[in-house]
Amino acid sequence: MAARDRLLPGRGHLLATGASVFSSALTAANAFAIAALAGSDSFGLFTVVITVAGILGVPLLANVHFVLYQELPRADADERPTIVGSALATGALFIAAGTAVFAACAPLLSILSGLSHEDSLLSVLVAACLSTMILTEAVLRGSRRLVTLLTIKTVIAAVTLAITLWMLLDGVRDPQPFLLVVSATALAFAVAAVIASPIRHPRWSTETARRILRLGALLTLSSALTTIVFGADSLMLNLWATPHEVGVYALYNGFPKRLLGVVVTEGAGLVLLPLLAVSNTRTLLRRMLKLTPLIAAATAAVSFAASATVFWFLRAEYPYDIALFVLAAIGIAIHTVFNLFFFILSMDGVRGSRAFAYIMLAGTPLVLATQAIAISGWQLEGALVAFILTNLLLVVLVILVARHRYRDPKATS
Repeated sequence: MAARDRLLPGRGHLLATGASVFSSALTAANAFAIAALAGSDSFGLFTVVITVAGILGVPLLANVHFVLYQELPRADADERPTIVGSALATGALFIAAGTAVFAACAPLLSILSGLSHEDSLLSVLVAACLSTMILTEAVLRGSRRLVTLLTIKTVIAAVTLAITLWMLLDGVRDPQPFLLVVSATALAFAVAAVIASPIRHPRWSTETARRILRLGALLTLSSALTTIVFGADSLMLNLWATPHEVGVYALYNGFPKRLLGVVVTEGAGLVLLPLLAVSNTRTLLRRMLKLTPLIAAATAAVSFAASATVFWFLRAEYPYDIALFVLAAIGIAIHTVFNLFFFILSMDGVRGSRAFAYIMLAGTPLVLATQAIAISGWQLEGALVAFILTNLLLVVLVILVARHRYRDPKATS
């Protein structure tokens, strides 16, 4: 298997992307099954807990996993054991300490999120388990062990889906058992990834750990703001609307977002991220600007068609509304463009991380104010409009900052 784990050109990229799309589709099907069979109220609570876990996961990980994406493809073979050992030890320390702190702060978390005390504690557990999974996955991604990674991802995703379907058919409707399954299978993935790691004798280095944390700090600031920006809409809706509306929004906005995650983040991203780490950022940004209209149009068309098809089978529980499909498709189209810009900048080391931090620092207050106004006034429809405006504002900021910080030297000489 190790011989086939190299990042192959051409056909190898397509095969890796296709396999990653399939495994990620199984993961998306898990959430879809809960939405379809457990009902909108249960799916709404499931989504809020996952959203809170995602926000908590940012300080737990301290973006050590993204540093592995950047550093491992560039490192020599004899440097990798030190990078992996230092990263895993640092990440484990942050996850353990952060989990203890967040568990102690569960009452405050309940006030901020609208969750019960028990569900707040559950969100902390989910955050810890998912963070552990992401950290160990980064070792395989950064080492370009694609076959190994995809095999583990597919098996774990299939097991998670099978258990979820078994519980749903057995009459389980409360979201808590499904969240426990997600947590348990995330830990199973982490164990399998550690066993399959190509680094057999990881080493600790204080200097390497400091370097990882320095770069991770910039990324953590950006990731924290990004996670808050794209999680606040569900939390605001949870405070100002009914659980049913939260569930409906979670599917209208979440289904195309998961589709995006399957195709771009987990599909092309599996091969894309290591390549970005060794590519010319200025050239990538210039090409991205040219392709933006085409990418947005294609994503909107796919999102609309997929949502219109899927919601036809769920119309008894979720409203079948063409206008909502259009709003969701526009939002996800701009969100796709934003994500691709994020990938390019985040893989450019300190310079790209600093540029993205400026973007999020400038955009977050405006975005949160826009979301609060739209969602408090128009609930479901307001949340979909707020998602469009959020991504549009951030894309404009990305383009302005990228043009300033990545100017062609020949153009200014």
